[in-house]
Amino acid sequence: MSVSVLGIDIAKQKFDVALLVDGKTKHKTCKNSAEGFETLTLWLEKQGVRKVHACLEATGNYGEDLAIYLHEAGHIVSIVNPARIKGFAQSELLRTKTDKMDAALIARFCLAMKPGAWIPSSPEIRSLRALVRRVDSLIDMRSQEKNPDSVALKLGIVMSRSEISFSRRDFLCKTIALVPTFSIAAYLPFSVLMTSPAHAYSPSYFTWEEWAFLQAACERLIPTDKNGPGAVELGVLEFIDREMEGAFGHAANWYMQGPFASALPELGYQSSLTPREVYRAGIAAVDAHCRRMLGNKPFSDLPVTQQDFVLTDLENGVLDFENVSGRSFFGFLLQNTKEGYLADPIHGGNKDMGSWKMIGFPGARADFADWVDKYGARYPLGPVGIAGGKG
Repeated sequence: MSVSVLGIDIAKQKFDVALLVDGKTKHKTCKNSAEGFETLTLWLEKQGVRKVHACLEATGNYGEDLAIYLHEAGHIVSIVNPARIKGFAQSELLRTKTDKMDAALIARFCLAMKPGAWIPSSPEIRSLRALVRRVDSLIDMRSQEKNPDSVALKLGIVMSRSEISFSRRDFLCKTIALVPTFSIAAYLPFSVLMTSPAHAYSPSYFTWEEWAFLQAACERLIPTDKNGPGAVELGVLEFIDREMEGAFGHAANWYMQGPFASALPELGYQSSLTPREVYRAGIAAVDAHCRRMLGNKPFSDLPVTQQDFVLTDLENGVLDFENVSGRSFFGFLLQNTKEGYLADPIHGGNKDMGSWKMIGFPGARADFADWVDKYGARYPLGPVGIAGGKG
């Protein structure tokens, strides 16, 4: 079966497409919604096209739903770094820029360069990332309301050298409570939240020296306290180790060819190092820095106050290294710690659904019909995992 080329210029409210078929370019504008996706499918059928190689730029979350829709419909989908499209446009000496022209440019790029096929993350990972983005948004809102001049805290992490009066875990509980999840308005007592000791786990990717660093760092990012279990207790380290051996750790679905440049996050990942390589280089560089500057001790042996200073410098870009970006390393570490803490236990973290029980999240329960109109009432049932386990 012949495959036609479809260039897509995506925006928040709409998207423009350019279809290359039989040497001609045909254009269509659709809403960036489920209705618009169906409109696109009907339009392709009218053109006599059954399968396309669709290509769009990596522009945040605007194109994710459309890319998943096309992939599930059996089309080939490529998501490319905008810098590649820009370079291709320069090679064509193009100066005029409209949405229609951009779609046609992307289609010509796809025809000429034949970029690799994109594979979407699993539904569970997509749901987890959406939850993490929602938590981050609520944290930013909360922080701005309490103190417009403060830097937003990430999951209650105190990465500032000024004292904060409330605890990390208390901040997490209060911010996630703002999420309107089936009118859950109360938390279970801490005695119910206590989890059983994590089973012994031996890392597959990390060395034991790297494992010691991760244990110390994750314990500072989300520590165990009176409000609930911390990252280490809930098995976040196992989650991160598994990620290193999967598609994320190997950057299997990312564009990893040069050139690389300092650019906005919207322009895509800018490093030749895969996430697992960033972890390995970052841990070695931080430990070397600590030994050189802080009494010949690795990070894991430092007092917690000094560990916080090191993590703060990484987060703010103060501590950087020749072979790896300190800020990028901290970004991966923080992202994966949050994901592992909130993920379904099937992925290795969130042992016994400890974080879900702490925040009142019901997990993968299928039926909430009896509780939709019971505003302010506490949902009485504990969480359920994807694999069927109950917390």
